[in-house]
Amino acid sequence: KGFKKPSVEDLTLESGVKVADGFKQTLFGANTYHVLRGTDNYVIAKQLHGKTQSGNDATALSDNTHYYWTATAEKGYVQISDATTQVAPKKAGDDIKLGKLKFTGLTAGTDKVTIQLHAAANASENTYYSSATNVKKDEVIAEQTYDFVVEDDATNINSFTWVNPNGKISYLAGTTKPAGVDDKNLTNTSGDHSITLDPIVNKTQQIDVSATGALTYVSSDNSVATVSSNGLISAVAPGRADITVYAAPAGQFTKVSFKTLRVVVSADSKDVISVKANGENADATTGYQVDLDPSTQTAATAVHSVKLDAQSAAGFAVNYKVVKDNTSGKDTFGDSAIATVTSDGTINAGSKDGTVYVRLETADKDKVKGAEPVYVKVVVNKLPQADIDISDVRLDLKNNKSVELNPTSSVKDTKFGYILNDDATKIVDLRGSKLTAKALGYGKITVTATATAKTRYTKKDINVAVVDNAAKTDSDLKVADSALTVKVGDTASAGASTTASGAAITYTSSDTDVATVAADGTITAVAPGTAVVTVKAAETDTVNAGTATIVVTVPSNPQKVTGVKVSNKKGAYVTVKWTSQGSNVNYRVYKKVGNGKWVGKNVAGNKATLSVKKGAKVQVKVKSYAKDASGKTTWGPAATKAKTFKTDKK
Repeated sequence: KGFKKPSVEDLTLESGVKVADGFKQTLFGANTYHVLRGTDNYVIAKQLHGKTQSGNDATALSDNTHYYWTATAEKGYVQISDATTQVAPKKAGDDIKLGKLKFTGLTAGTDKVTIQLHAAANASENTYYSSATNVKKDEVIAEQTYDFVVEDDATNINSFTWVNPNGKISYLAGTTKPAGVDDKNLTNTSGDHSITLDPIVNKTQQIDVSATGALTYVSSDNSVATVSSNGLISAVAPGRADITVYAAPAGQFTKVSFKTLRVVVSADSKDVISVKANGENADATTGYQVDLDPSTQTAATAVHSVKLDAQSAAGFAVNYKVVKDNTSGKDTFGDSAIATVTSDGTINAGSKDGTVYVRLETADKDKVKGAEPVYVKVVVNKLPQADIDISDVRLDLKNNKSVELNPTSSVKDTKFGYILNDDATKIVDLRGSKLTAKALGYGKITVTATATAKTRYTKKDINVAVVDNAAKTDSDLKVADSALTVKVGDTASAGASTTASGAAITYTSSDTDVATVAADGTITAVAPGTAVVTVKAAETDTVNAGTATIVVTVPSNPQKVTGVKVSNKKGAYVTVKWTSQGSNVNYRVYKKVGNGKWVGKNVAGNKATLSVKKGAKVQVKVKSYAKDASGKTTWGPAATKAKTFKTDKK
C-alpha cells in the first residue's frame, strides 16, 4: 500500500555513427542522432537506456515487474531487435536496456522516432503486475522523442585514378573505372590499393579524385610521404604511409566519404620507361602495337614509319633493338626486311609483311637500376585502312543525355572500340558503346576498327559536345540563291551568312569534277554537269548547327558569243576579241572582205588575227562550238552579228 507508480529517469540514446577523423557533423539540436539510409536495413549498434528511479520507489520494481519497449517513426519504419522484453532491474539506478533499433523505408532527410517503455507481464505467470503499484497493462512508464538525420549512404567519391610512370592508368577498387580506357591500358585493378615511390626517380605521384563535395588530402606519416592540397603525393623517406582523401558532404544529408591509398616509399630506385606513338600511349588499344603499311597501292593511308616518343623516368638514354619476340631475356634479332629502328626510336617498315618487336631498355647508372624492358609490337602489312562511318556526337544534360555509338563499315564483321581523350572523359561516361553526358564541354572520341583479313587496324576521330539544350536556338544560316547556273570557267559566290557569333561556315561540293568551292564560298564551274554545294554553320553554345544547299548547274552546250570587238592592226590585218566561255569551248571566226565569200577558221582561245586587204571593208562574226569525248561537235546558237570594219589603208 502507498507504493507509487514505477518510473524511470535519464532516458537517453547513445549515438553510434562514426564520423571520419578531422571532420565534425553539426547536430540539429538536443536528442538528434544520425543514421544511414542504406540499401538494406541499418542497425544502430548502441543501446537506449532507462535509469530506474532512486529512493523508496525502487521497491515497486520487483522481480515480478517486467518491461518492454516500442519505437515508431513518422516517415520510415523502425523496429526493435535483440531482447525487446527484459526483466526489470533489482535495484534503483540500474539500466533498463533497449535492444537495437532497425530501420527500413527511410529516405534522406529528417525523421522523428518516439521510444516508449511499457509495463509487461510476469515471465512465468503471464499476468500483469498492476494492483499494488497501480501499473496497468501496456501502460507507458517513460517516453522520449528523438530527431533522426537520415544520411544518404551513397558515396560522393566517384573516381580515384592515377597515371603510372609507364603511362598506364590505375584506379582504386570501389570507384568508377575510367571511361573509354581499354583494359590493356589499365593496371592495379585487382584490389591493389598501393603505389610505390622512391626518393630519386619516381618521387611524386599525382592522384585525380572526382567527387561532389570539397576534397581534403591527409597523410598518415608526413616523414614518409606528403600530399598537397590538390593531390600531389611526394616521397620523403623510405617507409609506408596512408594517403586518405575525404570528400565533405555535398548536401545536408550526405555523409562524409573517404578513400585510402597505401604509399610505399622504397629505398631502391628503378627506372621506368613510358612510350607514346603518334602522340598516344603505344599500348592504348593494341598492347604496345604500331601498324605500318609500306605499299604504294594504298598511298592515301600508308604509314611507312612511326616515331616512338620514349621517356625514361630517370632521364637515361633509351636503347632500341628489333627482336623476334617479346619474351624477356631472349635476344633473337628480328628480321630487318620487316622493320628496322633507328637510335632515336623511328621504326621504318621494310619490304615484306610480318611481325617483329622493338625492345626498349635503359642501363643501370649510379644508384638507379635500369628499367624493365618494354616491347613494342610492330605489324607490317599492305592492307588498306577500314572505312569507318560515324558522325560527331551532340548531347545535352536535360533531354538527349545518352546515345549508343553505332559506327559502320563496308567491311563485314568489323569490331569497333572507343577511346576518350582527356577532355572527353570530363564531360561523358562510356559504358560499352553507350555514351552518357555528365558535364558541359567539348572533346574527342577515337573510334577504332580491329584488323580483318581485308583491312588493318584503323582509327577515326569524332567530336563530342555536351551542351545546355535549353538555351539553344535554331540557326539563321542563309544563302544568296539556292540554285545557280555558272558557265565553265566562271565563278559565283555562295553568299552565305549567319548572325550567330562564332558559328564557322564551311562548304563542300558533291562533285568537284563539275564545280569546286573555296573556303570563302567562291564556287568555280569546272565542267558541264550538276553539283550540290552544302553549306554548314557550326553549332555554338547558344545556336544549333545550320545547313543549306545550293544546286549548281554548269551548262553543257556552248553559248552565244558575246563581247565581240574588232580593231585595226598595222598592216593588212584586223584583231578580233570576244568573251571566253571556258577552256572546253572553241570558236570559229569568219571574215568577209568586200563582196567576197565568207571564210572561216577554227580558233582556240578568245582572240584571233585575220589577214585582209588594205583599205577594204571587212565583216567579222564568231561562233562557238565544243567537242565531247566521242568527238561529236556541238555548235552554239546563231553566230553573232557581223561587224563591218574598214582596214588600215597604210
